[in-house]
Amino acid sequence: MTDQTKPALRTIKRKRDGLTDAALRALRPEGDKPRKVADKDGLYVLVTKAGGRLWRWTARINGKQDDISYGAYPDLSLAAAREKHQEARRLVAQGIHPRRHWEEERKRKEAEQAARDASTFKVLAEGIIAKKKIRASTREQWHYHLARLDPL
Repeated sequence: MTDQTKPALRTIKRKRDGLTDAALRALRPEGDKPRKVADKDGLYVLVTKAGGRLWRWTARINGKQDDISYGAYPDLSLAAAREKHQEARRLVAQGIHPRRHWEEERKRKEAEQAARDASTFKVLAEGIIAKKKIRASTREQWHYHLARLDPL
């Protein structure tokens, strides 16, 4: 192939410090394969053939290669992705797998929230109302008054 018949690949403008937000917005799929566009410190954007832009890092954790996913651009901004990437690098340096760490953290927060929700006045009052043997109209009145107390 001569230079004139080769398809021109678009170059991505990067600052010395990595990608810019404008360059991220301009990323488009090329061809029928996903492509990687490097940022810095191993962080890259995977541009899918459908046009999605996903933040990724290929890390070596305990001797095994693993892809760590951070989220999709623009839901996860450039600054947030870099921050999350630095956190993941610190975890790997400590010998902790970032994905497992974040999953455990999410489960712990959900358990704490469930424990807080289970001990609210509304939950306790609804439990008492459900156990009482009362007429349906009285039950409706109690639920009505309980709903008015909800903002408190």
